[in-house]
Amino acid sequence: MGNKAIGACTMPTPGGTKKRIISAFSKDAPMFVFSVSEKDYKPDLDIVSNASYITNFFAQLAKFDYGCDLIIVSIQTYMFKYDSVHDQWKHHGVKVKDSKTLFFGEKVTIVFGIRNSEEFPWGETKAEYVVESIGVFTNKDKAATHLKGGTKKMIISARNKDAPMFVFGVNERDCKPDLDVVSKASCTTNYLASLAKVIMIPLLFV
Repeated sequence: MGNKAIGACTMPTPGGTKKRIISAFSKDAPMFVFSVSEKDYKPDLDIVSNASYITNFFAQLAKFDYGCDLIIVSIQTYMFKYDSVHDQWKHHGVKVKDSKTLFFGEKVTIVFGIRNSEEFPWGETKAEYVVESIGVFTNKDKAATHLKGGTKKMIISARNKDAPMFVFGVNERDCKPDLDVVSKASCTTNYLASLAKVIMIPLLFV
């Protein structure tokens, strides 16, 4: 788009800008992804979308000769190796073998792409503990469907309404062996609860 000024907004502004780019997925604005479809852009378009971050990521990978499953595995590998929170993985190499297999050094890791939680073959893989961290099966009944696949314990990594919730450093000793589905609470709760305990306990004895 040359040197034209860009404003990331969807509503007309009194500033007199000539072009607007929506930095998100759009239902009605023409969408363009750099290195994929930017050549289709026409100068007479005043409002366009640069799609979402995820759309850009998938579209640019899909331009190459990868299968859809392999694209997902490639993204998982990249995000694991270059995590912005936990820093880069420096212990050993992470490589993609095929659409269902990752190598962490010499160790084989199986990747599933299954929508129905009851169909995960946890028993075949001997996975006794499964962490629900995709944010879909966050109540007790939904998380428990994984137990039908053969796992013994389910840990929900989010706040929920009905599963027992435990935070390390606060109440982890209350967790009992007979509980099959528990919650590790949300990231915010884990940070705040530990801090609140340190602050509040001295006050109880003042």
